[in-house]
Amino acid sequence: MSVAGVPDGLLGPLLDAAAEVLHGLAPADVPTSLRTLAGFDRRGLTGATARLQLRRGLDLDAGFRERVVAEFLDRPQVRTVLDAWVPADAVDAAAVAAERDDLAWWASALYAARPEGYEFGLGAACTQDRTRAEARRLADEAQAGEARVAGAEEARRRAEAALADVRAELTRTDGELREERRSRREREEAAADRVTAAERVAREAEAALRAAERVGGDAEARARREADRARDAERRLREQARQTATPPPGPGPDPAEVADLARAARDVTRRLDALARSTASSAPAAPAAPAAPSGRRVTVPCPPGLHVDQPEAVEAMLRSPGVVCLVDGYNVSIKAWPQVPIAQQREQLVSALHRAHLRLRSHAIVVFDGADVEGGPARRVEGVRVVFSPADRPADPVIIEQLRGLGLHVPVLVASDDHWVRDAAAAAGATPVRTDVLLAVLRR
Repeated sequence: MSVAGVPDGLLGPLLDAAAEVLHGLAPADVPTSLRTLAGFDRRGLTGATARLQLRRGLDLDAGFRERVVAEFLDRPQVRTVLDAWVPADAVDAAAVAAERDDLAWWASALYAARPEGYEFGLGAACTQDRTRAEARRLADEAQAGEARVAGAEEARRRAEAALADVRAELTRTDGELREERRSRREREEAAADRVTAAERVAREAEAALRAAERVGGDAEARARREADRARDAERRLREQARQTATPPPGPGPDPAEVADLARAARDVTRRLDALARSTASSAPAAPAAPAAPSGRRVTVPCPPGLHVDQPEAVEAMLRSPGVVCLVDGYNVSIKAWPQVPIAQQREQLVSALHRAHLRLRSHAIVVFDGADVEGGPARRVEGVRVVFSPADRPADPVIIEQLRGLGLHVPVLVASDDHWVRDAAAAAGATPVRTDVLLAVLRR
C-alpha cells in the first residue's frame, strides 16, 4: 500500500514526535516547508492543519525526517513493534494491536522505519482502522436507534398519561355537567313552583280585592240605608219634641213610642260606627310611591397636597384606572399652536394625546367643531377617539353629550377654558381642568 493512503489518525505518535523535534529546533534549522509552524506552541501543533504540514515535512524534507525517525525509533513502544515484525503475520499483528488500542503506534513504527514488507502491514493497519471505524459508526447508529426507541417509548408513555388525564378530565366534566343539569332542573322546578305560588297569591289577592269591593259596595248601601233611617228617626224625634213643647188640644204623644224611637236612633248610630270601622279595615292599602332615582358620577381623587390646577395632580389623576379625559379640541389646540393651520393643529393634538396614552395608559375623547373640517377627519390612533360636531352645531353641547353618554362609573376629566363647558361638566359630575394644565402634562 502507498504511504500516502495512510490516514493521519494512524500516524498520531509519529506526528507528535515530529512536533517535539520541530519545537526543539533553532530557527535557522527549521525546514522551509515548516517555517509557518515555527511560532506554534505544542498545543497549536496538534491542530489538523499543523498535522498536515508536519506530515508533508516528513515526506518532503529528508533531513527533518531523519531527525524525527531517529528520535522516534529510540522509544520502547517502537522497538517492541519492530522487534516482533514479521511480514507474514502482519494481519494478525494488526488485529492484536487494534485489540490493545495500539494500532496507531504499530502503524507509526512501520511508517517511520519502513522495514521489509511494511506496505503490507500499513494496508492491514488501514483495514483494521476502517473496520473499527465502521464498527464505531454502527455502534453509534445502534445507540442512536436505541435512543430514538427510548424517546418514542417515553413519548408513548407521556401520550398515554395525557390520554388518561384527558379521560379523567372528561369524566369530571361529564359529572359536573350532569350535576349542573340536575341543579338547573331543580332551579327551574323551584322557579316554576314560585311562579305558581305567585300566581296563586295573585289570584287570591284579586279575589280578596273583588270581595272587598263587594263588601265595600254592600257596606256603602247599608250605610246609606241606615243613614236614611237615622235621618227619619231624627225627623220624627224633632217632630215629637215640638209636639211635646206645644201640645195641641187632645191627647199627648205616647211615651212608649218616644222611647222606642230613641233606642232606634242609638242603635242606628252604633251600627253606622261599626260599619265605618269595618269598611276602613277591609279597604285595600294604597300602593307606595316609587323611590326617586338617585346617582352621582364617580370622581377622580386629587392626590393629597396637590390641586387640580397643578400638572402633577392632573398627571396622577390621568393614571387612575378607567379615567377618561374629554378634551375641547380647538379650545386646547389654538392655545397650544396658534400659528399652525387648523388641520395640523388637530393632528398635533391627537398625536400628543396618543403619546400621553402610551405613557399614562389613559384614554381620551377629543371633540372638534365640524362646521369647517379641512383636510378630512383626523386619523384614528390607539387610546384616542376623535369626534366632530355636526356642521350646524357648535362643539360645546356635543362635549357635554359625550360626557353624559359615559356611564356614571367612569371618572371623567374635561379639559376646556370655556366657562359654559366647565360649568356644565361640573354639574354632570366631571372634573374641569384648565387647558394650560393639560398642555403642561402633554409636553412632558
